[in-house]
Amino acid sequence: MAEVARHLTESGSTCLCYMLSEDSGTQLAALMRENGAEVVASGSLSDFRRYVLAARPSLIVTFGFKASVLTRAVRAVSRFQLRTWPVLVDARNGLEAGRARWVWMADKVTSSFVDVYLANSDAVRAHLLDRGLPPRKIRVLYSALADQWSMGRSGGAREPLSVAMIGNCRPEKRQELGLAAFSRLTVDARLTVYTNDARRLKSLWNASEAHDKRVEFVEGRTVKPADLDKVAIVLHPSSHESAPRALMEARARGCYVVAFDVGDTARIVGNGGVVLAQDDTVALQEALSESLALSSSGLLDHSPSTFDTVDEYASALLAYARWSRTGKR
Repeated sequence: MAEVARHLTESGSTCLCYMLSEDSGTQLAALMRENGAEVVASGSLSDFRRYVLAARPSLIVTFGFKASVLTRAVRAVSRFQLRTWPVLVDARNGLEAGRARWVWMADKVTSSFVDVYLANSDAVRAHLLDRGLPPRKIRVLYSALADQWSMGRSGGAREPLSVAMIGNCRPEKRQELGLAAFSRLTVDARLTVYTNDARRLKSLWNASEAHDKRVEFVEGRTVKPADLDKVAIVLHPSSHESAPRALMEARARGCYVVAFDVGDTARIVGNGGVVLAQDDTVALQEALSESLALSSSGLLDHSPSTFDTVDEYASALLAYARWSRTGKR
């Protein structure tokens, strides 16, 4: 979304990104500022209201439900002070399973103040519909990848017995299932785990009988295209996601994927991997083993998949904003 802000600014739109104050120091906030968006980070309704009335942005994109609700409140109390209120896009990039029922009710009751609910996957759209949000306001705009992911290979051979597992250390990532599947392999494969905090996974691995297998934990570093150019297979045992970006990046670099069927995983993977029934750990290990056997024989297809660019995403976002005002794309 950060690069999208730059494209919106270059197109003549004033893009305002609203976050809560506790999110103002995040990497996303910094990237949005660097790319031309105004980032307002305040929990104060009065401060945000004054800012909107002064800046008169053409588009407001909110990240997170709390920021969206506060923006709706400002819109409600200021609707007579701006001739044309900015288009409000409520970006929904996850399934938000932990929400209480009353939160969904509040979302539904105040939906008239939202112009577009922007889902990043078909799974999120279905989820929003199930929660009673207005179908005519929900639009799907698949996540985009930065240009670097579609550039040519960085050089060097892809290691046929190399496996990567990518994701922050959260319960729904189910990385312990990936470790268990890897531990049962009979071939001399190598696993690289990219995560923000590997302490729990290291403890699990060191306590396992297979701790002598080749496993490397890489903490706190963003995965780059050059990293995936060396990887044959990306293992993704997540049990709850909408549109896994790690798999988009993996397929953009031609990695074969072994993953559970969650969210839009099947659409993202296409013919470039194996998508399994959720939590079928036996099938996960078998698919990983079979894929490594094919890889060692040079039989895996590493043709990359293509995804929308940031420029295409920004153009579509502007089209949805215009549609919300005129009813025409």
